[in-house]
Amino acid sequence: MNFKTATIRVAAIAALASLAPVSQANFFTDLFSSNKHEIVPLNISTTNLLEGEVWAFDAGKPSAYTIVSEKTKKGTRYKLDQKQGTMGLMQSQIPAGCVVSNAGKLKLETPIGVTLLSNGNVQLSYGNVKTPVEVDVKLVPYDVSGMKISEFLRTEGSQDSQAERVGNAKFPQGSIAMKSYSTFNSGEMFLPVTETFTNAKTAPELIKNFSSVPYCLGYVRREGQRPMGVLFDAKQSGPKITRGNYQLVPVRIDTIFCRPNGEPAVASGTWNLVTTNHSSAVVLSIPQNIDKRDFGVKQEENPKLEFAFIAPAKGDNVFRPGRYLAKGSTLEGKRYLFNTTAAMAIQNAMR
Repeated sequence: MNFKTATIRVAAIAALASLAPVSQANFFTDLFSSNKHEIVPLNISTTNLLEGEVWAFDAGKPSAYTIVSEKTKKGTRYKLDQKQGTMGLMQSQIPAGCVVSNAGKLKLETPIGVTLLSNGNVQLSYGNVKTPVEVDVKLVPYDVSGMKISEFLRTEGSQDSQAERVGNAKFPQGSIAMKSYSTFNSGEMFLPVTETFTNAKTAPELIKNFSSVPYCLGYVRREGQRPMGVLFDAKQSGPKITRGNYQLVPVRIDTIFCRPNGEPAVASGTWNLVTTNHSSAVVLSIPQNIDKRDFGVKQEENPKLEFAFIAPAKGDNVFRPGRYLAKGSTLEGKRYLFNTTAAMAIQNAMR
């Protein structure tokens, strides 16, 4: 049946908002420079940090991780042991619901394996043993002894409520805070925590469906906002077409379903069908003359994450809006990690 209506606007906005931004370097730089004490980088490898315990805090709830080894007939095998909490190490750093793979939707919870790299970093593998999602993780530690705990419980774009709970408490001697940098060894597709849908099962169907009616984009609410929708060129919907054009058209906000408001298109862009080792997606470029916030992209969102309509995974039926990350891209974590000394101080300050 020819699909004639677009997705529900409210759901689209919620989904795009739920794919929270990944922190960028300027956020951490500003945070460090705002402190009166000098931040001292430490010469400790990621492997050594994880051989101890590394802690993450989410809404005041702690999770702790450590690398453990075991002897096998083939040599030493390493794994990441969750010592406390339920939030995975990668989940604490990359705020997406899951990675889409041919085998299904994969949450980056417990890695199936850990490889110690020669440069002192670690590689975490998730999902299927034959076609894993591989992430090289680098932790950069800093001595934060004597600094205010609240400053390091902030997340990009907001002051986490857990920061308010610690008052003016400071870290004791021996406290370490860490930035994380995660490099994905294959291109990956990320879905937000709250998903929406397009009702299109194939890329040609997606292009065709949203050539007569637009797909409404979530937008960042603010003064001067311009709600818009994506309208594809109907002539570029064949089964062998892998790239094409689209227009951004102003849309109404007083209807449940996405409808143009009658004004002319404000910009045009291009799309490409991108295939990775694990999935595929229709990836959209954002026109330079468009405020990304009107495309549903927050200002602080990492530019390496591109808007994409992601192909169905196993157990799924339709394309869904999310983000595409190109092979070899590195993302900076959205919150700090801590050593045990710092983590104990945080927990005591929250009581």
